[in-house]
Amino acid sequence: ETDKAATRMRSRWTAIVVVCLLSVQVLQRAAALKLDDLTPEQQEEAMRQREMLSDMLGQLEGLTDDEIKLKISEFTPQQRELLKAYYEHKHTQAEATTKENARLTPEEQQAMLKELYESLEDKSYGEQEAIKKKWTPQQKDLFERYQNYQKKMQEDYAEKRALELGHCELSELYPHKTDGGDMDLGRPVMGRCRRVHIWDESLGDTGARALANEILAHPNLFVALSLDTTEIGAEGAAQLGQMLKGTSTMEALDVDSNMVGDAGAKALAKAADGHPTLSTLGLAHNEISDDGATELLKLLRSNYKITALPLQGNDISQGLLDSIEQLLEKNRAVAMEAEEAARNATLAAEASASGLGGMPISDEDEEEETVVVDDERTDL
Repeated sequence: ETDKAATRMRSRWTAIVVVCLLSVQVLQRAAALKLDDLTPEQQEEAMRQREMLSDMLGQLEGLTDDEIKLKISEFTPQQRELLKAYYEHKHTQAEATTKENARLTPEEQQAMLKELYESLEDKSYGEQEAIKKKWTPQQKDLFERYQNYQKKMQEDYAEKRALELGHCELSELYPHKTDGGDMDLGRPVMGRCRRVHIWDESLGDTGARALANEILAHPNLFVALSLDTTEIGAEGAAQLGQMLKGTSTMEALDVDSNMVGDAGAKALAKAADGHPTLSTLGLAHNEISDDGATELLKLLRSNYKITALPLQGNDISQGLLDSIEQLLEKNRAVAMEAEEAARNATLAAEASASGLGGMPISDEDEEEETVVVDDERTDL
């Protein structure tokens, strides 16, 4: 009886090893070629294990890590042992593949990656997936590691760029907590923040005042502020207007989907008049009528730097909206001319510094011009 039990145990583990040697794709196809060397009893056990493993993997597909742990806890000890053996084999196989790729020279890796990417070029998603299934473990490992490397590089660049531009998370602007554990919106800390987007938070007029005061405490640093759907009214808009007057670097202020009304629109229009850098003022969905829109129209006539003024979702007559849009188009044209003049001035300064002299050539000039440098004619 002891010998029979040992034989059954050996048969069971032989079957498990055979199943684990099959990839998921192979498991979904016929496994007979891998079972030929087994006895009929071992083959029957292997097929049973195969079906059990395939069923478990199907149950785990698409679940989160926590859900996977919960689901595995519901499996029988035999199922968990089979799953453990399968993943241990996959891990061992992955390590072997990684070592195999590590033996490739950088040139060989680049050549393989180029071949893999070329095989996917101009293919649909379904076609690409079919091609990937035919790749060897070595090819799959190299492709996946390169994809992960590219993703990490992009994430690092995005994080670095965000730091350079001063983008910051809401938790950075509001590090303090209330007694209830929520963000204390009445105690902002500017820190490194230069651009902030707050959306769907109960900021209110009190929070707007606190934020405006924090920005004024560090003038000429903040660049863009978006307070979309933050329950700001006319009083909060007036506080933001005072903030605008005290800064000279703000490029965009967005208070879309609030309740600033005509009084708030007038306060912001007055504050933005003559502002040296503000180009965007967002006031969509703010209960503004023709009364407040008229002040915004006056703003556009006096400050050509304002090139974006979203006003959809307000109670403004179409004629007034058309007039506002016409002025915005003129302001955009003026802004483009100013940018072109600044560019030409920079080019002229660079030419003068290099000893070339002369005026910069406009993009519209079609004729080739020349200047004399050390008695040699040089085409520009």
